[in-house]
Amino acid sequence: MREAPKRARSWILIVAVALQPGAALSQSQALEEEERVIAVDVFIELEADVPRGAGKVRSLPKGLHLDDFEVRIAGELRPVVSFLDPRSAIGRLIDSAGEPLPGELVEPWTIVLYFDLELAERDTLRWAAAELAERVADLVELGEVELVVAQKGRNRGLAPTRDAELLEAELAGMMIDPGGVHEVIEFRGEVLDAIRAGMGAGLGEVGAAELGRAFVAQEVAAVESRLDELLIHLSERDVQGSKRALFWVSDGFDLEPAKFYRSQGLEVTPGAPSLADRAAEIAATLASYGWVTFGLSPPAAGPGLVPGFRIGKWLYRARMPPMKGIGGTLIREERRDPEEARAYAELGDVYLEGDDPKSAQEAFERALYHFAGDPRTIKDQAAAKAGLGRALEAQGDFAEARQAFRHAVELDPDLASQYPQARPRLLEPLAFLEVLAQATAGRTVLDSDDLAEAVLSLSRRARLTYQISGWPQGSIQDLEVALLGSALELRHPRRARSGTPETVAAARARRLAGGDLVAGDLKVRAALDSKSEEVETLLVEVDRESLAGEDTGDRPIRVRVTLATGRPDGVPTVNHKRIEIASSQDDNPWRYRAPIAKLGAEEWIVVVVENVETGRWGAALID
Repeated sequence: MREAPKRARSWILIVAVALQPGAALSQSQALEEEERVIAVDVFIELEADVPRGAGKVRSLPKGLHLDDFEVRIAGELRPVVSFLDPRSAIGRLIDSAGEPLPGELVEPWTIVLYFDLELAERDTLRWAAAELAERVADLVELGEVELVVAQKGRNRGLAPTRDAELLEAELAGMMIDPGGVHEVIEFRGEVLDAIRAGMGAGLGEVGAAELGRAFVAQEVAAVESRLDELLIHLSERDVQGSKRALFWVSDGFDLEPAKFYRSQGLEVTPGAPSLADRAAEIAATLASYGWVTFGLSPPAAGPGLVPGFRIGKWLYRARMPPMKGIGGTLIREERRDPEEARAYAELGDVYLEGDDPKSAQEAFERALYHFAGDPRTIKDQAAAKAGLGRALEAQGDFAEARQAFRHAVELDPDLASQYPQARPRLLEPLAFLEVLAQATAGRTVLDSDDLAEAVLSLSRRARLTYQISGWPQGSIQDLEVALLGSALELRHPRRARSGTPETVAAARARRLAGGDLVAGDLKVRAALDSKSEEVETLLVEVDRESLAGEDTGDRPIRVRVTLATGRPDGVPTVNHKRIEIASSQDDNPWRYRAPIAKLGAEEWIVVVVENVETGRWGAALID
């Protein structure tokens, strides 16, 4: 537990250490007094943006003190009680030449490498695994690294570790056979195939527009499900510190899916679902939990290609522009062996001719592994990808087959006529990654240099500690940090939280409806009482003593009830209701009633009840 600075002790009534922005009081074991004050950490990059500087940055001056900063939460000034610059001797390990080394004496980073197999394609996953494998030593130097391979609730991977060899081995497996099909791109491919086959003919203008809206809704629901899973994993993860970094591997998605369908000549009714607001909410929530986020998306050089100058097994990657006199990096590519790669590709063809598509798939995957993204073998890689597509198609895996065919065509456009089933691309896939980076003080990583800079930036963050007072409100608020007397725009997470935000409650409700999450420890009972053909009454009961938790004195129990209603189009509606239960009210169980529209045959309701102050919650499903 970190103590408050001595200069602040004279007036603090309660001090709790916040290992994350807005941590609940019960986590800090603070004393019960008249006022509740907690210390919250925010990490600031030591390179700030120059206003109107067209991308120019400037390092913060050394020797800064806590009095040099101003912190505002929702526009209100908050006391700054501590500032720790990693460039100082007490903040960093320093080598004999006076240069900082990776790692801090105070606290290591918690790092999550998150591969989403439903929002990324095989080559993206393979590329990201290879790039991250090159940075394993730097990452484990900074702190424990967790590897998550997420796929519709069946997450696998590696528990937090600083074992570089173990992490490299797991990433090597991802390089060979990453799996992964971008659910949205695949769905779009199926829609276009159906349209070409005449689907929608004879529906008329109105009917076709309604069909287009249904397509958009399905896409939005699919993406929302992936974002919910990411948010639940990060928000409910037990993190022993406030330094958190997320490396999210994804091909992204379109914030306005309707644009794609309209670009294909399909009308979409006005008011079709959008992901723009949801993306902003997710970014704000991750920022409020302190997750500095780096979105990894494939390089512009093409699917799986790794640019650079090669001599034998060595790869030289130039850095543009050169930094601090270092023009690039030299890497030994042990896995690159074009002759072995061609041998595996030929073996794949043999297996295909022998009607053994599974063995053919493995051979082509091995071929691509040993080609190692070398642009000099681009034609060979295109042929291997096409062979992989044929092997997958022969096994009935049409989604991944189309993905492989599209990548083959991207590498060798001459193959386009042979593989018309190549899938469509996203229109603006990086939009969400940029929203994430802006909100969390992260980066969008598009190539090796971006990744090197992203990892390095974690060592260039200063800890600023400020105080907030009051009990958790279950909300997200704007966070502003300014350097007094300077126009520099500091890079830091732009949101702070007070308790569990509504976005997390909504994600819980949606995940519970799909059977992908276990409810909290509060026992919630819910039922419907039909009053008419149009309206029903929702009845909710919760044990009052469990809901109240520890004695709150004269303070009311602050409760949030979240209702998620499933709809046939797949996009649930979510509403939140805040209720205060007077301390004098002793009804047990506590009951809540609300009128709702009568549920249809394919609709459902999830009720999430939460004590906003303690964070205890429970849920019930009605279908």
